[in-house]
Amino acid sequence: MKKVLGTLGAVALAGAASAQMSGYSVEEVDNTLDGFRTFDLSIDFTGEYSGSQILSVLSTGTFYQDAVGSDSPPNAAFFGTFPDLEFDTFFAQGGSTSGTTVGTLGVGGGGGPVNIDGTLTDLLVDSTTLQAQFNPSGSDFIADRSDFLVARITVSDDANGTFQFLASANDDIPAPNAFGELAIVDGELLPEPATAALLGLGGLAMLRRRSA
Repeated sequence: MKKVLGTLGAVALAGAASAQMSGYSVEEVDNTLDGFRTFDLSIDFTGEYSGSQILSVLSTGTFYQDAVGSDSPPNAAFFGTFPDLEFDTFFAQGGSTSGTTVGTLGVGGGGGPVNIDGTLTDLLVDSTTLQAQFNPSGSDFIADRSDFLVARITVSDDANGTFQFLASANDDIPAPNAFGELAIVDGELLPEPATAALLGLGGLAMLRRRSA
């Protein structure tokens, strides 16, 4: 069950005629963790998906990283034994579990074109810094999707900081189709004030809440 909390508008920048990132959405996921909040970041696009990048730095609070988790979606078979694993912080490719991932997800800190903050050299650097680029394997063809999950982010209730993401279709890097700049405020993922004013002209991306 999804509940609309409010509209953020659309992030849509000019790109190749055959490909476009038309928007993004942030959905809060009900979790079983005490003192943490979980958010899913999804994108809408036409054309072939090339990949995404995230850079987020907290000034207070921490990202949640489950002891048995990794950078990619977890295996749902382990949720019975490790229920908190479902709400780990991870990068995704269309699904929140390994069984629902579309194609093969590659995650790396560097080694390819990057457009956020010059370089992305690490994954989860520590409990307050998250930065990585992630993309489909070379043999995967993923095109024309909506509500396509690219990350699950879990932060403590006292988390504050910045959150930037970039998504691209049809290899448009370094001229990406979509760039989003948000803020983490008291454990919630929100648009930056300046971005929110611009996005108010749109209406495609929404902040929603859902049960896991």
